[in-house]
Amino acid sequence: MPPSVRGIPEEETTSVRAGQKSMVLFRLAPRLDNIPITPADKALGPGHPFFILRANIDRREKPWSFRAFSPSAEAATENWVYYLMSPGEYWVDIHTPFNAAASNKAEFTKNNFFLEVPEGVPLLYAGTLSVSCTSRWGLFVRSIDRCDDLLIEDEPDAAETVARRDFGGLGQMETALLRPSTWEPVAENPANLAPIGVLLKGPLPLSTPDWKKRGVGRATGLGSSITGETVKDLGGGDGSFGAGLILGYLLYLPFGTVGGLIGGGHSDQKWSPCMTTIASEVVNWSPPDALRMAMVEALTRRGVENIAVVDNVSLDLHEGGQPQVRTLFEIEIQEMAFRECGKRWTFCGEMKVRGLLRDNAKGRILYDGILIYSNGSGRSSFSKQAGRMPYERFANADAACRPIEEYCAPEGAKLFVRDLEAAARFLAERLVEEAGMSPGRDGERQISKSSGSPLPPKVMHTPDPTVRDRH
Repeated sequence: MPPSVRGIPEEETTSVRAGQKSMVLFRLAPRLDNIPITPADKALGPGHPFFILRANIDRREKPWSFRAFSPSAEAATENWVYYLMSPGEYWVDIHTPFNAAASNKAEFTKNNFFLEVPEGVPLLYAGTLSVSCTSRWGLFVRSIDRCDDLLIEDEPDAAETVARRDFGGLGQMETALLRPSTWEPVAENPANLAPIGVLLKGPLPLSTPDWKKRGVGRATGLGSSITGETVKDLGGGDGSFGAGLILGYLLYLPFGTVGGLIGGGHSDQKWSPCMTTIASEVVNWSPPDALRMAMVEALTRRGVENIAVVDNVSLDLHEGGQPQVRTLFEIEIQEMAFRECGKRWTFCGEMKVRGLLRDNAKGRILYDGILIYSNGSGRSSFSKQAGRMPYERFANADAACRPIEEYCAPEGAKLFVRDLEAAARFLAERLVEEAGMSPGRDGERQISKSSGSPLPPKVMHTPDPTVRDRH
């Protein structure tokens, strides 16, 4: 809906003063044929120059459109709007007239940005959204001809005026402009980031196939795209196959579904012990330790010599309250999965990690990225994208796909772990590279605590003959 004019409600003021929320301020500056479009309700919303979707990355939210408000009639005339937002890191997608046709949840534009809403900031100015378009006559009406690129401009004096006039009782305004989702190098010399801390979070438990869902997917032609999340979206509540949901599939899906459920149940009995063994081996391997070591090695190869392994971000302070490290690379293992590849009964180790590089001295985020290491070859576009958020990206690599018998052989669990080790090494290199650190000189690293033994060499895969009776 277009923004409306209203005073700031008392409950919003209370949540801001309690540090639970922040007022995030934007100005809209669209121009059509060099004429400004005002007021705010003519500039923002479906069918208007700007349409904004956002998602809290920390909470792994799906992008959605939230209603904005103007704090006063004067602010609305000047195209100022605000959103009430929780602290955190956000992905923001801004549609302009030239790409408004793609403003559905499945398609996103190139105008993607990151926005950090720090804790304890009552009022945050995130920038002025500026775009200039021209129109031309069609058969009966004028329509948009072309638009220049969207610009994020800084108008500090105008923002301060609005802050004092309409938000004066909330406290000091701070500025954190929207950052483009394409990153620039964070330092000319990576060593300038030192001392740098490495903090590992996670992991989640290993995700293994739900064989009944897989059986239904294969029987109905949906492949392995039927996951717990997909079933939930189709009406399965918590994503499990309850009696009512199974009955619904038996009544309305093709006859082959019955065979899929039976085959899935047999697969569950046949392969679940193997999955348990693999999961136990992964826990013993300790993914955080492996990824931590891979990050240290990747940073060292780029000339960062003073590296500290940090256990807790809240403990990363000197006695005087100053940060012990200049920058902190927070790595979160968000998912590890035994994922089916495009070829039936072949699987790979999949790992999804988030890397966030903080400049502790300046109190800002230098890099934030979520990467997925998997095997996309042969998988349908739907199955690759199912459950993935637009701010999550597949790494430019294909994990080794192996027949399930290879992973369930006597030494198969260890083989799976070695494949995850390859994933950890690749993702560490990619995160450091995306953060803008080019390969640098070799140097002795200084690590504040032991972080384990070196990673084993990459294991090459030699395919084995296909084995029957997998169901």
